[in-house]
Amino acid sequence: MKARSFTRGVTAVALSSLLAFAVGACSGDDGGGPADPVDAAVMPDAEPVDMTPDAAPAMPTFVLSAAAISVTEGDAAGASFGVTLSEAPGRDVAVTVTASDDTLITLSESGFTFGDDNFDTSHDFTVVAADDADSADETVTVTVAADGIDSVEVTVTIVDDEAVSIVATPTDVTIDEGGTGTVDVSLSAQPDADVTVAVASSDAAVSADAASLTFTPDNYDTAQTVTLSAAQDDDTADGGATVTLSATDLSDVTVTVTVADDDVLTILTNPATLALDEGAGGSFDVTLSHDPGGDFEVTLESGDEGAVTITPTSLTFSSSNFGDPQTVTVNALADADADNESVTVTATAASDATITTDVTVTVTDPTPAIVLDVTEVTVSPLSAGGSPAPVAVTLSQDPAAAVTVSFSMSDETVATAVAPGSSEDSVTFNPGEFDDPKVINVIGLGVGTALLTFTAPGHASAVVVVNVVAP
Repeated sequence: MKARSFTRGVTAVALSSLLAFAVGACSGDDGGGPADPVDAAVMPDAEPVDMTPDAAPAMPTFVLSAAAISVTEGDAAGASFGVTLSEAPGRDVAVTVTASDDTLITLSESGFTFGDDNFDTSHDFTVVAADDADSADETVTVTVAADGIDSVEVTVTIVDDEAVSIVATPTDVTIDEGGTGTVDVSLSAQPDADVTVAVASSDAAVSADAASLTFTPDNYDTAQTVTLSAAQDDDTADGGATVTLSATDLSDVTVTVTVADDDVLTILTNPATLALDEGAGGSFDVTLSHDPGGDFEVTLESGDEGAVTITPTSLTFSSSNFGDPQTVTVNALADADADNESVTVTATAASDATITTDVTVTVTDPTPAIVLDVTEVTVSPLSAGGSPAPVAVTLSQDPAAAVTVSFSMSDETVATAVAPGSSEDSVTFNPGEFDDPKVINVIGLGVGTALLTFTAPGHASAVVVVNVVAP
């Protein structure tokens, strides 16, 4: 080292001076005359000495493995950088490592020591970024410093893991027609600036009470409520819409809205009851209360096809004609009994048996009657050789119980009537015998005209005109 050469030079000069002084003293030289030859022999010229001070030793510098690193917010593994010295320091160097904002990152250690034995071995530091609520990336400067060595900096970029997104709760809403429902909207993370969320419905059947919502960095996580309203309509089909929440640079969020229809489709008939005489016909009209939303078939069925028949037995309605009456013809069939009937005609939706309505058809039987095979007879008096004239009696309907038919002559001086084999002035019909004729003989007694009348309880009477003439 030059420092050691400088020391040797100083020592040589001092020794040379001392020697010269000693020689001078021995020769009596007072130092004022010329030098003695002996002096020159004894003290040759000294070697020139470099009196320039040594330069300061070179100082080591920090060497970084990376001047900038990135670390993901909340990642426990973090990111690392290494530090070495450019050359041996010739001493122990205490290194400190500090962050410009230690609330954002954590360093694996705050310092260490380099020496001549480890100056070129990388000392690694791990940087972990704390999780926060906002969505912004941040930058932190890490400074590596030591006494006598120029400090260096590592730029740490913190990549935020919170992406701002729109949050809607719930994302599926069912609203009764004419009613309302709500959706709460917020942001998932703190934005850097105000965020305006637009609210739009895909169908006018569903409307929102706000066209937009504004969130700030302060209220981003405070839910704002959107009220959705479902309009009334005339059909019976459930409706719906999609409500879209959108904002610049954010992904859209959709809310599916189902509108539960409150209209109940019914089958309407006019009239709802129908009164027919037996053997007669009538009709009723059928419509629907609401638009069925498509083709809608109605089937019709008579509860007693032996008493009432209908035409047609099915009708088809659509959105365009659901309110137009379609006519059903009803026929009341004649029968042999005397009973009135009540028959239900049922109209039912082919697609849904719960949608049904009834038409009550009342069939009135005609009043039971006594039926005669003739309405007038002519005979001669029995005394003049005249023969009896037969009158056959039946009933128009089969009775539920025995029916007694009585007969009488209005003028028994003109004629009389008798039942063969009986002295009674009546005949009896039992159930099932209504159409078996009972014969009554008319006998002429004297010239003239009389009326033979037949009566029975609950039955229309019948009359035969009896003419008695001379032979």
